[in-house]
Amino acid sequence: VYCQVCCKGGADHLLLLCDSCDRGFHTYCCTPPLEKIPEDDWFCLRCVANNTPEDMCTVCSTKGGKQLGCSKCLRNYHLTCLNPPLYKPPRGDWQCSTCAKSSNSKTI
Repeated sequence: VYCQVCCKGGADHLLLLCDSCDRGFHTYCCTPPLEKIPEDDWFCLRCVANNTPEDMCTVCSTKGGKQLGCSKCLRNYHLTCLNPPLYKPPRGDWQCSTCAKSSNSKTI
């Protein structure tokens, strides 16, 4: 198994396998980089984009925690995974940066 980002093997202790497609990713090649292997199921960004469960963060591909949902595309984000991170959810409808660019709406 090799990393889909850097196309290299090695560092097996830092190589994640997507729980959906079984493709490999080094923790340090993920965006954002992960500090450790997640204990729960982990899904690569491709699988997240193709079939995002309601409680999965689009950035880190993990479930749980405080999340914010885009009102347009229905993607979810941990508040701390946003750039810049948020400490509390904004009031009213919110759109992710991708959707906001296409509609010139409020973004974070």
